[in-house]
Amino acid sequence: MITVGLLTFYLIWIKSAILATILSLFLILLIERTINTSYTFTSDKKLLINKGRFYKTKEILLNEVVAIEKLHGPRIGKFSFVTYLLIKCTDGKGIAVTPTKELEFINYMHKKRVDI
Repeated sequence: MITVGLLTFYLIWIKSAILATILSLFLILLIERTINTSYTFTSDKKLLINKGRFYKTKEILLNEVVAIEKLHGPRIGKFSFVTYLLIKCTDGKGIAVTPTKELEFINYMHKKRVDI
């Protein structure tokens, strides 16, 4: 997101209005998705992932979850700017989530479904 912001600023600086406008709209979508993402556990053992107004809500049945892994994005030395959880399902699909409190998210998911 920072890279897109810097590139947008550069395009404005060199007076490339069309590309700057396109990247600005893309940046607005990224920020909206980041701010409005929410994870909801329902009483009927489902996880609802809502990524904002412009995206469809994903629904995961907790009995279909096979494993949860904590992964890191690209690293520079020992440092990684992005960490996320990969939820693996029985159908072979993986869904990446970025909750603020990862350990509490995993513990609550274990509490909802003991055999993950």
